[in-house]
Order: sequence, then C-alpha cells, then structure tokens
Amino acid sequence: MLFTPIGQEDASFLVHWVTLLIEGAAYVLVAFAAWVQGRMFLQPRRYGLTSRRAGYVGGVKSTLKLYLPIIALLVIGAIYEAVSVIFVIS
Repeated sequence: MLFTPIGQEDASFLVHWVTLLIEGAAYVLVAFAAWVQGRMFLQPRRYGLTSRRAGYVGGVKSTLKLYLPIIALLVIGAIYEAVSVIFVIS
C-alpha cells in the first residue's frame, strides 16, 4: 500500500490506513507486554518480588491484563477491515 508499483490513482487505499493504525496499535501493545514480562522476570526485586519465579508469575498476570485491550483492538481491526473490503469491492 505504501509503495504500490503501479501507483494507485484512486483514494480507495486510504480506507485501509485505519486498519493499519488499529492493528499497529495492537502490535505496539504486544511489544510493551513482552517488555513488561521480561522486565518483571529479569528484575523481580524492582517490583518487590522475591524470586524470578515470582517475577515470571507476576509478569504473566500483568501481561494478561494487557492482552484484553490487545484482543479488543485486533477484533475491531478485523471487523473494520472486513467491512471496508466488502464496501471497496462492491
């Protein structure tokens, strides 16, 4: 979409930017969740935890809290993408 080889003449590809933004936000949250998980596992004392095992469990709990908005964003992005493709094709 960014670099179409034939150069798209109409503005129908602009509809897909919203999909890219929604899914991109979800992927940024996934990266943040991985960072939180790793940090709690590698530095458990910073969070008041006694061992790396406790850090791992705490990281999993924190990551699961972050996955609720991630799933919501991906579902919204999928629905928007399906609806936009149906309307662009028709």
